[in-house]
Amino acid sequence: MSQSNPLVSVVMVTSNRYTFAKEAIDSILAQTMSDFEFIIINNNSSDNTEELILSYAKADSRICYHKSAKRMPAAKAYNLGISMAKAKYVMIQHDDDIAYPERMRLQYEHMLADPNMGVCGGYRLCFGAHKGLFKVPPERYLREALLSFNPYPDAIAMYNKELMDAHNIHYNEGWVSGYDHKLFCGIAAVAQIGVVEQPILHYRFHPQQISETSRIDYSEKEGDRTHLEYFNTLGLALSADEEELLLHWVLDVQRYKRNEQVTPELYARVAALIEKILQYNATRQHWNQDNLKLVLSHLWRKGCFRYKSYCRDLFTTAESYQIYRYSIPSLDDILEGRLKFYLFKIRRLLKIEGLDLS
Repeated sequence: MSQSNPLVSVVMVTSNRYTFAKEAIDSILAQTMSDFEFIIINNNSSDNTEELILSYAKADSRICYHKSAKRMPAAKAYNLGISMAKAKYVMIQHDDDIAYPERMRLQYEHMLADPNMGVCGGYRLCFGAHKGLFKVPPERYLREALLSFNPYPDAIAMYNKELMDAHNIHYNEGWVSGYDHKLFCGIAAVAQIGVVEQPILHYRFHPQQISETSRIDYSEKEGDRTHLEYFNTLGLALSADEEELLLHWVLDVQRYKRNEQVTPELYARVAALIEKILQYNATRQHWNQDNLKLVLSHLWRKGCFRYKSYCRDLFTTAESYQIYRYSIPSLDDILEGRLKFYLFKIRRLLKIEGLDLS
């Protein structure tokens, strides 16, 4: 029998990953925080996964085992696990990762300190196909950073279940991948996003993981919808053309149009859109205005470097190209609202080359 009122519920979904799952389960049972229930969903495995889980459940009453007779999409399986959870805080553990012994305690204490925190992640030490320490932007920037990218996967997430239930927030069961980013955006629209600023998970990269097998599908299908839906919580109506600019040039979404003809006129439109966003948010204060400026300015600068490489042929002399190179706006240019001054410099350089921008 699992505990009646645990402080944390851990949810793990597994299917045909006997070796990986054993390491994952061991890492949860070795947590320094012991007041938890461990919900393990066997998602229609055909190997020895069931025997493995039952052997652990027989020895540890904190384990709650559920077997699915039919294979479910991962998002649906995690929704089921979260719905079964008895605790206010729900920690996700993937069956191919290994939690640090302090992971649960650190995330629980971090969330407990802020009642309005909807989800908390942390740093990952990656192994397998990719190695290295994956950090996360500082917590104060995370709600704005979600406009452009997902700072951490749900493999390292702990949720406030009461908050999610109150706002009817859950994984989108029709999505193969990217459902964690969409969920985080839903939470960020009503609550804070947190992070433990130290490694708390050994994150395994391997060819069979969902993020690898469905990466292209997500970036080309669900990704655009996630970014637009989260941006639309600002309440600023955009035309179809502005949405395209927002996705591929302002927010720097992965699938930007690499072969598009990039012109100064395009960047003038991008600058106008950035100004429109900042002016609207200054009134609404939906996102922290300073943080939004910082995130947009970083993305703008990345876009300017792309512009530089695409438009090299516009500048016929090395001297004029060097002038253009150093006219790329600095962070201060953006934060101080000097976008129009930057465009003036671009127009001046184009006139030097005998070109004009009306």
